[in-house]
Amino acid sequence: MMDDNFFIREIKEGVEKYFRKYYTGVCSNIQRRIQTVLDWKKSSQERFQRILERELIKKNSIVLEIGSGFGGFVTYLNMKGVKCYGVEPDFIAFSTVQRLFNKFYWDDRITQAFGEGLPYEDNSFDLVVSFSVLEHTKNPKKVLDEAIRVLKPKGHLYFEFPNYKSFWEGHYGIFWLPMLPKAVAKAYVRLLGRKASFLDSINMAITPKYIQHLLAGKKVKILDMGVNVWQHRIEMAQFTPWGNTRIMLKLSRLLKKLNCTPFVKCIGEKFELYYPIILICQKN
Repeated sequence: MMDDNFFIREIKEGVEKYFRKYYTGVCSNIQRRIQTVLDWKKSSQERFQRILERELIKKNSIVLEIGSGFGGFVTYLNMKGVKCYGVEPDFIAFSTVQRLFNKFYWDDRITQAFGEGLPYEDNSFDLVVSFSVLEHTKNPKKVLDEAIRVLKPKGHLYFEFPNYKSFWEGHYGIFWLPMLPKAVAKAYVRLLGRKASFLDSINMAITPKYIQHLLAGKKVKILDMGVNVWQHRIEMAQFTPWGNTRIMLKLSRLLKKLNCTPFVKCIGEKFELYYPIILICQKN
């Protein structure tokens, strides 16, 4: 059985290499982002619990994660007895997980592939999940189409990703102006001393309405977009501050102290300013 320390030893070098390659000059504290990935069991447990609460997963479910990174969630589910597969396009992440999985004879559980072209048959999975990946894809519509294609009828899609209509940019960990044109956004992050070229890897058109437009006419029913989760988090001012979201937690506590939370909840829902988008769909 794989324990926490063994998993961390196996992936640590790859995680550090990955974040120093892609996130140098982006986030203010790379080590904090690295630690978020190395806290794999805690983060995976929280994600699993959110999915479990919505009754989207069962013991006999077959799950696919699009953009499985360093394999924390795939590992966690397989250790729980849930058959879970992952696709990951980045070579550093994929090769790190592949070496790890080979030691546990999980060779088929990780594949190097893009979300736009999933190497699976139609109607293969009960649940398709993705966490903070859709905004990095070249063609979000194709990714969603592929996710729906490989879902079984009555199967569920569960995606979490940023809302670029909100006032927060999670990769940089900075306050944001909704719907910024990319040229203006680059100038803004340069003023903050950050690397602007990273924005070329992000689809900043992603908003609730954009996602609804991409799914219009598809064989799915949208069950949720995440506004209630966001409202609950700011109302309680309690959530696990992963990565750069410690600032958001402090802001939630300040709003609560100032008795501004009801107003913010109302405005956030009315103008779709909530963060992140938590998209839950069921295939017809």
